[in-house]
Amino acid sequence: MIKDYDFDVKLVPAFIKDAEGKLVQISNRQFVYSDILDNEVYDCVSPQYELIHHKDVVNIVKNELILALGWKISKETLYLYDKGAILFNMFTISKTYNLDDLALHPVITAVNSYNRVTRAGVHVSLVDSNNNLLVPPSKHVIYVFSGLVHKRGTASISNFKNLANTIPTVINNAVEQWSKWSKDYIHIDRLKIMLQLFNVRLAKNILSTAEYKNITRFGLYQMVCNYILNHENMSKSGFYYMMQINKILNFIQNDNLFTCSLSELSNYVKKHSKFDWDQQNAKSKDGNDIIINTKENDKDNKPALEDILSVLNI
Repeated sequence: MIKDYDFDVKLVPAFIKDAEGKLVQISNRQFVYSDILDNEVYDCVSPQYELIHHKDVVNIVKNELILALGWKISKETLYLYDKGAILFNMFTISKTYNLDDLALHPVITAVNSYNRVTRAGVHVSLVDSNNNLLVPPSKHVIYVFSGLVHKRGTASISNFKNLANTIPTVINNAVEQWSKWSKDYIHIDRLKIMLQLFNVRLAKNILSTAEYKNITRFGLYQMVCNYILNHENMSKSGFYYMMQINKILNFIQNDNLFTCSLSELSNYVKKHSKFDWDQQNAKSKDGNDIIINTKENDKDNKPALEDILSVLNI
């Protein structure tokens, strides 16, 4: 098991065995290779691929970006996935943002991969005192806040430090948005219909709270984030679970979903529901707790209710 991101990875000529068992070089291809775990080959790439090392991304985020922000690191947490191929190195910041009675701290995450699963980049989130993550609702946040493809001719990762001018604005806007959501209560009848879009276990978890406590729009988002991004899931595959949160961001930001008539909402939910409350003891339509679907919604404009429900896969 790899416990450090600073291990040797290099590009080497790509070879395969022919029918006679002889090694034959593959033209215009090279392996992303490390000998740390039984000669691990992470990917087969073209000559245009540029190797960006985990340590370089971490160093620029830690020593330049966070320094440029003028922030102090209170905690550093490393997650490595796919035999070290994917890096999530999370820096929790001591600075505090207050949302009602909730104290939130920024988390700046250095992201990278050796298998083209993700770009080299920076992800921004906030964490509460119970170590629950919240992802800011921002057009800038996809699966990394800002990223570089591993391709020759792209901008230098040293430019990540320029994000110091943008990150505080994104966080301030998120806290302002969440403050509005915290005053936007969801009627239990509407909530119960909406929850059929989720996995039945998540829906029951939220409903059990809603039965004795009024749920706000922010409270709903907070519970979903807590459920998806808990420590166990982050340890298992934080990158993929972050992608799920981005689908939730599309969903939670759609005002129509929270203001349309219950009959209109019911009609849409019937087409895309994961389960039916009337048959809540039956299995959900898909046995997986969370469905990993990397298909992106490429619409830049505010999506319609039908578009939101068609891409939501929780």
